[in-house]
This record gives sequence, C-alpha cells and structure tokens, in this order.
Amino acid sequence: MSHKCPAPTCSATVPTSQLACRGHWYALPAELRSRIWAAYKGQSDEDHSALVAEASDYLHERYPT
Repeated sequence: MSHKCPAPTCSATVPTSQLACRGHWYALPAELRSRIWAAYKGQSDEDHSALVAEASDYLHERYPT
C-alpha cells in the first residue's frame, strides 16, 4: 500500500510505512523527525498521528501551493 507525499508540491508516492518522500522527510526539522520515529517505534508516549499532522502542517507552510 502507498500514499502521496504530504508536501503539497510533491507528486511522489511513498509506502505507507513512510511519512513522506526522502527529500521532504529530510526537509522536516531533525527534532520533529526524531519524535515521529520514536512514536512510530512505540518508544514515546507522544501520539504518532498528532506528530504526523504536525509534520504535514510544517510541509504545507514551507511548500505552499
């Protein structure tokens, strides 16, 4: 299964196990990537879906349509 990269200017399709394409994943702040990864692996009490929404918001702000 796959989904579209959440960056509004990107048409890449990525596996469901990945949040975004490589370029847009690394465009996220390192601190946010670390928090997402820890929540994804179950090593954090933070809500993974809330962090995904935060990352999507960041990408929409940084790459407006």
